[in-house]
Amino acid sequence: MRTSNPTTGARFSRACVRDMVALALILAAGAGLRAAYLCDLRHDPTFTAPTTDPAFHDDWARQLIGDPGPPRPDPPVIRPPGYPLERGPGHPGNLPYMRPPAYPYLLALLYLLTGGSYVGARALQMGIGLLNALLGYFLGRKLLGRVPGLIFAGLLAGYWGFIYNEGELHAIVLLILLKLLLLLAMAAWAERPVWSRALLAGLLLGALCVAGPINLSFIPVAAVWVGWMAWKKKGAIVMRWRMPMAFLLGVVLAIAPVTIRNYRASGEFVLIMPTAGVNFFIGNRTASVGTAQYDAESFYPRDTMYIFMGFSKHLAYRLGKPIGEARTSWHYFGQTYQAVRDDPFLALGRLVKKAALFWTPLETMHNKAVQFDRKNSPVLRNLPGDFALCATLFLAGVAMFVRDRRRAVSLASSRQLDFARSASLWLVALFIMTTWLSYTAFMINSQYRAPLVPLMLLFAAYAIHRFAQLIRGRRYLAAGALAIAGAGTYALFSVNFTGYDLKTDRFIWHYDRATAYVRLGKFDRAIDEYREALRIDPSVGGAQLDLAQTLAARGRIDEAFEAVYAAYRAWPDSPLIYFGLANELIRPFVEAYDGNLARFAQPPCTFSAAPMDAASQGRIALARRCLLRYLARDPEDAGVRFLANQSLGRLSLAEGRSGEAEAHLRAAHEAQPNDTITRARLATALRCQGKNEEAAAFEGNTAAPATP
Repeated sequence: MRTSNPTTGARFSRACVRDMVALALILAAGAGLRAAYLCDLRHDPTFTAPTTDPAFHDDWARQLIGDPGPPRPDPPVIRPPGYPLERGPGHPGNLPYMRPPAYPYLLALLYLLTGGSYVGARALQMGIGLLNALLGYFLGRKLLGRVPGLIFAGLLAGYWGFIYNEGELHAIVLLILLKLLLLLAMAAWAERPVWSRALLAGLLLGALCVAGPINLSFIPVAAVWVGWMAWKKKGAIVMRWRMPMAFLLGVVLAIAPVTIRNYRASGEFVLIMPTAGVNFFIGNRTASVGTAQYDAESFYPRDTMYIFMGFSKHLAYRLGKPIGEARTSWHYFGQTYQAVRDDPFLALGRLVKKAALFWTPLETMHNKAVQFDRKNSPVLRNLPGDFALCATLFLAGVAMFVRDRRRAVSLASSRQLDFARSASLWLVALFIMTTWLSYTAFMINSQYRAPLVPLMLLFAAYAIHRFAQLIRGRRYLAAGALAIAGAGTYALFSVNFTGYDLKTDRFIWHYDRATAYVRLGKFDRAIDEYREALRIDPSVGGAQLDLAQTLAARGRIDEAFEAVYAAYRAWPDSPLIYFGLANELIRPFVEAYDGNLARFAQPPCTFSAAPMDAASQGRIALARRCLLRYLARDPEDAGVRFLANQSLGRLSLAEGRSGEAEAHLRAAHEAQPNDTITRARLATALRCQGKNEEAAAFEGNTAAPATP
């Protein structure tokens, strides 16, 4: 019969109490930092008017729960289809998932719990962040011991990057949660390999793939690891094979509902989402720099998921045949393959650069300019630590782990290092390497590497613990050598050796804020942010057009026209810029008139629409200036005369200026006499002036009724 040692039990109890107290303090400090950042974040315009992917997640989540969201004013900036400033419709039901679906469904649940509150949803996400710190403690204690577990929890609770991403409407906080749960499940299975634990680990990995499909590349690595671990255990061969089969079954069960839904919605076999080919093309095309940096010449404006949804339609138009989302993805894979074949050395150099970009000290941009978000946050910029320090401590932790493994030094206590724990730590290292290489194949940015930082900090916690042990053991020479090596490594990682230029990130930081202010109806602040962005890069014609429309909404027509001219200077090969912008500006007004005209047999000579606000009046004034400028550029060109006068006449008709409309429409008719739409509009202008016989001649119908 075994007897317990009361001294050992008391010592364990005291240590457990100390751990709980330390963990409570860590979580309390983490909660305080998150509360401070949430108060700070509420002043950011993107807090209630998110952009790019977060905006789509917001639309999708609210669509799922039937919440229209907080009311917003109509934006004065009109953009091409697919670039909405107003709230979008969410995810269409007839397409496969165009974004990983796990996070929008989580966000919908958070909105449901908080009444659609942006503050409440983010507060709950920060609660998930604290849960991640708690899970980090359990994972660190299981694999490395009590003290490293507490250090790991402290890093998860206090590192600025986690706090930042918990405040974003993005999947990073969910990805970290699922990764920690997966690694805990894998470590538990390694300690006691039964099929139920293997099945649970597979389910968690499948859920992780639904939240971030890049993790699909880890499935074969994890399956081989499970098979190898099962093979090392004694038992029948059938028992050894049952473990990886149970693991893979869990993966399939988690992913299958998404695949089935995609097939039912679109009739195509799409595992999770069909955008891999497009993303692969973006990161590897000939003009790619391996990141999400924009091309100033083609920037108009920031892409949204609504643009991605139109890729298959554009491709079908180009190919002259219908094509689905899955085939669109394969088409872009083929385009990328062709680009690589055309210049393999350029592709290889780009691949090496992307692999190096992962380790750059800068926070490279994707959905947001993270580097400048941190720089401009009073809370985040005062928190210690950066990616260079994380990378340094990670490498130090890996080196110490390998050294201690060879010397059979215990990780948890004075006992011999056991096989299951060391194998689980090697799995963490494999996870980091697999994901790093997978992203290298596509593109690199801060958003992609953020979910890997917690795994790196697990080794960092071990490095900090071992360094403290050297100090406590008075091994000052070894500690000093380690500190010097660490300082040198940190200095190396702090060098921007890839030459990444933050100019784009700085521009985008101001541009996104301007876009958010426009969505919120704060036009003066939007103008200031647009001007700041254009001081950084005045060659972005799309931003100049946005500024022009916002200035017009404030009645500053001369300044607005200067901005349009600046856009033309940025795009000198696009003379239609004046005409295209003008037609977008007048479209809501003239289409309302055309609809009114179609409803009545007699032409409405005065359009009794709702009174126009100042923003609409400014848009129309700017449109008229742009059309006149377009006409003045080449008045001898019949096509220019037709397009400009047709639009000016249509606008004058809608405004009730029949005389002006007649003059412009006559000029358009002279440029293209056979255009029936111009003849019909000219007849309308003539009838509104009582010139019924002449109008009938243009209509080809002398019996047309007179306008009273």
